[in-house]
Amino acid sequence: MVAEILWALGASPISGADTPLLYDKLLALGRERDYQKVEGHASFLGMTGAAGAAVGGGFVAVASLRLTFHVTAIALAVAVLAGFLLREAPRQKGRHPRGELHYLYKIGRFALYKNVEVRWLILLAALINGLGTVSFWLYQPYFELCRIPLHYFGLIFALFNVFAAFSGKIAFAVERVLGKRLSLTSLPVLLAASLFAMAAIVTPLGFLVVLFAQFVRGFSHPVIQDYINRRTWSDKRATVISIKNLTSRIMFVAAAPAIGAAVDRADVRLGLLLAGVGATLGGAALIVALRRDRVI
Repeated sequence: MVAEILWALGASPISGADTPLLYDKLLALGRERDYQKVEGHASFLGMTGAAGAAVGGGFVAVASLRLTFHVTAIALAVAVLAGFLLREAPRQKGRHPRGELHYLYKIGRFALYKNVEVRWLILLAALINGLGTVSFWLYQPYFELCRIPLHYFGLIFALFNVFAAFSGKIAFAVERVLGKRLSLTSLPVLLAASLFAMAAIVTPLGFLVVLFAQFVRGFSHPVIQDYINRRTWSDKRATVISIKNLTSRIMFVAAAPAIGAAVDRADVRLGLLLAGVGATLGGAALIVALRRDRVI
């Protein structure tokens, strides 16, 4: 419990800080149009690293489970050193005469009420990330249902990370071909298709349909982040991104208990069906709202 609390405290300052730091730096350099490409490449590096860790971590764990914590601590120490090399770009710092809490309230009202495009983008990201996280916790029982041998789990998760990584790396090129409308509408469609296909296909090769969801995972992050960045200012950007991340976690917390109960009462296929229905209905409602407010 102490370790989890410390991990949460360490992760909290990053939430909403890394994306604005990158975007503001590109903005200062006159390269804000390259954000999707740079963010996609950053996601590519992170996910391919996770894929390598999934494979290598299995071999480390065979030697000693405790050794995995030591190796992870070394990697995090390198990240700390890299953090000291960061240089923040000049940006406007927001203040309000009624204090910081009122200023945070004003930004929250801007993100979730006043700016309709940012509001629907945040809710779309919440749907994708929240249900995507729920489905992640269903992968292992789904693999067991498909009778996939346990020693293949690490390789399959590595494949997922590599596929998502390449999806993020090419996101800028795919978005330019598809355009904003198709880029956003395809996200809930592909996620729902993946969940329904998992519920219907129970074979050792069933894990391949999860690749649709991995494309959504890799593609959605740089694309939605870029759209939100373009509609916010530097004094609000970090808080708006934090609100997006918080909303995604609230979506997960809201959906996970019901889907988990369905899995316990029946099996993982019912949980996948419920997640697919949620992606379909939520995605349809958001697409209608995006079109009504002329966001797409």
